Amino acid sequence: MVRSKDCILVQFMSLFELELAGCNEVTEAGLWACLTPRIVSLSLADCINIADEAVGAVAQLLPSLYEFSLQAYHVTDAALGYFSPKQSHSLSILRLQSCWELTNHGIVNIGK
Repeated sequence: MVRSKDCILVQFMSLFELELAGCNEVTEAGLWACLTPRIVSLSLADCINIADEAVGAVAQLLPSLYEFSLQAYHVTDAALGYFSPKQSHSLSILRLQSCWELTNHGIVNIGK
């Protein structure tokens, strides 16, 4: 189990942008523990353990998220369902790359 105190990122009080690329040892639980509400820009690319629950953590824990870039091979339509209509006011940039399991249905239903 990963606790937020175990994550070095929570010590950076002014951190507002986070980019993780090729971090294959980062688990969904680890990501969940490190997300702080101050983050407004998040990029997750080529981290093999990132899937639907990680996107759920992003949607739940980052209410002021402005920009989200995601390259994740195991993300499904269910992941996009975590975003609520109220986040449509803050989330302005959404990049989805190599999300091979996403369909038109998932894209159309973002934030509904």
